[in-house]
Amino acid sequence: MENLMIDGTTCTPKLNYAFANQVKKELSADGRDGFDVLVDGLLDEDPDQIVNAYYYALAYFKRSQPSRDKVVEALEDTIFADDDKTNAAYSDIIQSLHADNFLARKLTSFVKGYNKIMDIMQKKLESEKEGSDQYNQDQLGMEQLQTQLDKLNKVLQPGTPQSATPEAQV
Repeated sequence: MENLMIDGTTCTPKLNYAFANQVKKELSADGRDGFDVLVDGLLDEDPDQIVNAYYYALAYFKRSQPSRDKVVEALEDTIFADDDKTNAAYSDIIQSLHADNFLARKLTSFVKGYNKIMDIMQKKLESEKEGSDQYNQDQLGMEQLQTQLDKLNKVLQPGTPQSATPEAQV
């Protein structure tokens, strides 16, 4: 992750427990862990998740943490100013998460959770009539989950260039 210049101060993003704690607290929704929401959004190339990752990566500033608006301004001057940089940021953030021991374990938990859901959906599919609306919906859901896992695995492969989004690497 790139350093951000905010109000004349170089701010170095840190992906650590303070980051994970804020992500969990602030991004959790509909019973989903905030970390999962963040990773899913990065895999879906949601620019709001770049903002969230950088904002929460400055949580170690505590009371002097720059405002979200200041983070967005800094991102607009750097990452969002160039399509290639924006596209690279998705992979870069996920790879940075994976580089931290604690957060790498959170990524492993994310993958295990998806695998559990896929196992449950597979069992459900086996009990449904092939070709029914429910079967087709569940099949599509499984395909979407598998696509997310494939993207994540591709980004985390050793030697994967940080400058390429999962789609650009296909």
